[in-house]
This record gives sequence, C-alpha cells and structure tokens, in this order.
Amino acid sequence: MKLSIRQAAPERDLRFEALAAFANMGDSQEDWDRLRLMHPEMFDEYWLLTPHEEWALSLFDPSQVRPLSNDEAEAILPRRLRYRDCLRNVWARNDREGRNLRVLYGFDLTEKDQIAWGCPAPSPLPSGSPIVDGGTGEIRWEFPSGFQRTLYELMRVRWHAMICLQCGRYFIADKTAQKYCSTNCSDEAKLARSNEHWRTKGRFNRQARQDGISSTRKERGERNGTKKAR
Repeated sequence: MKLSIRQAAPERDLRFEALAAFANMGDSQEDWDRLRLMHPEMFDEYWLLTPHEEWALSLFDPSQVRPLSNDEAEAILPRRLRYRDCLRNVWARNDREGRNLRVLYGFDLTEKDQIAWGCPAPSPLPSGSPIVDGGTGEIRWEFPSGFQRTLYELMRVRWHAMICLQCGRYFIADKTAQKYCSTNCSDEAKLARSNEHWRTKGRFNRQARQDGISSTRKERGERNGTKKAR
C-alpha cells in the first residue's frame, strides 16, 4: 500500500468525525462556538453566510470581513441548526427522496429559508459543478465547500455513518457490525440486557425451580406417608 493512501485514511476519518460532531451539536450558540473551535478547517465563523451577509460584513471591501457580533451570530444560528437537522435525517436514513441531501449539497433551500428569502432565493451553500473524465467517461460532482466534499465522500461509504443504539449519538463506525459509539455504551447495553434477562427469564426460571422443589418435596412426603401407613 502506498504511503499516500495510508495517510489519506486517517485524514478522511478526521473529516468524517467533524461531520459527526456537527450532527451531535446542541442548540445553543455556545455549542456552535465549540464545534467551530474543534473543527476550524470545516466550520469557520462565517460558515453559511449568504453573499449579501458577507458583503454587509466586509463594509464594501470583500477582503476585510469583520467578525460577527453576538446579535449577528445568534441570527445565523437557526439556519445552521436547520442544516444540522438535515444532516441528522440523512445520517438516520430518513431521507429516501434525498430532499435533505439536496439541501446539504446546495441544490435546494430548506422550506424556512425559502419563506425567508422568497423565490428565487440564493443558496447558502454552493452547488458545485459536474466534472467529466474524458478518458473513462465517468461523471463526478465537484464541491467547493469542504463540508460538502466530506459529506459526498461519506455518502459513498455511508455504512460508516451510524447511530449508537445505547446513547443515540451519531458516530463513525470502524466496522459494519459496530452498533455502539464506545466501549462504555457497549458495556452498558450488555449490562441492561443481562438485567432484563434476570428480571424476566431469570425470574421465570427461578419460579420453575422453586415449583419443582416444592413438587419433589410433596412427592417425597406422600411416599413417606404411604410407607408409614403400611
């Protein structure tokens, strides 16, 4: 295996983990700030700004974009949460018609964004363009956004995108049979199954054993009574 291929896998996994972190993000501005600091290569302060908002922040000079104020950040947060919810639906396989994926790829807007902007409306995420390989005839899609490129890559191996059966977290699985995000969740699930077995089948088995012991004692008593009568 080439060194470049071995290096590509960990880098890809880190990008996948950034997607999982976005899917697990909470609803507050503090949650977004933590995500942005953890994965600045994919989520910067201006992620999901429209061209009009970027123009307003630049004070007429696109090269001098100023930081967001608290009010501006709070105003953009609901849009980011809508995209997070789209990713959750895709991750959970609740997107058979691809509506959420189309939003994430920049082909469509969410319904609330359509209402807010009216029609036609600018797409917050760039939709990219098709790339045709003249040698093989293969067509692939090229996205300018790192978030979209990573999502596109994940969808080609989407078995990695799992939801923990114990805690409900979105995580990147190493194996197709992996159902839990950590050993702690796996151990907790085993303990829960063991306790459930003890409460149901275990209690039934204990009762059956007790009934069997009582029946045996009763039979012995009857035999002893018959012997004494003789």
